[in-house]
Amino acid sequence: GNLPVGKRWQFGFGAYQFARTINVIRSMYMQGVHGMGFGGTQFVFPEGVTGVIVHSNFSFEGFDDQDPEEFVADGERGDWTVLTDIYIFAQGKTTEAHGVFVKGFSTRLENIAVYGFAGNGIHIKASTGDTPGTNANCWKLTNCRSGVNDGHGLFVQGADANAGHCFGLDTYANGGWGIYE
Repeated sequence: GNLPVGKRWQFGFGAYQFARTINVIRSMYMQGVHGMGFGGTQFVFPEGVTGVIVHSNFSFEGFDDQDPEEFVADGERGDWTVLTDIYIFAQGKTTEAHGVFVKGFSTRLENIAVYGFAGNGIHIKASTGDTPGTNANCWKLTNCRSGVNDGHGLFVQGADANAGHCFGLDTYANGGWGIYE
């Protein structure tokens, strides 16, 4: 069938407070205002909440932020999503929550900064053999930063998290490795 298409969301300068995870279930283009330092557009999440999850086919069912890996089949997908010019950070660290969790095919992160999560800054994990099956192949990171996370700056795992492209990733002061594959 046809891929359900989302919209272009443009966020102006400033800090946007979110109470729960942003679950991307349609192909989206989310664009902030590029800025220096802490960024022109900031997405702020409470401690223990994963910032953004880009879902793959059959990986989303609801909005239970307590365990974002437990979502099951509904057929909605965020494949081909682009996140650009956004600074994503946590207000504290209690339970393992990631800054950006990529499960969707060909997801692009451009000029994204992720800071201060208890889990990994950028977490890419997918396998069509899992239940539910996911596919994050062909992911792309360009000019991103990931720092002061308790886990890794960039974490990549799974049979269908390959064929990725990373150009210009700065990782710093993370509790784990800068890049863990």
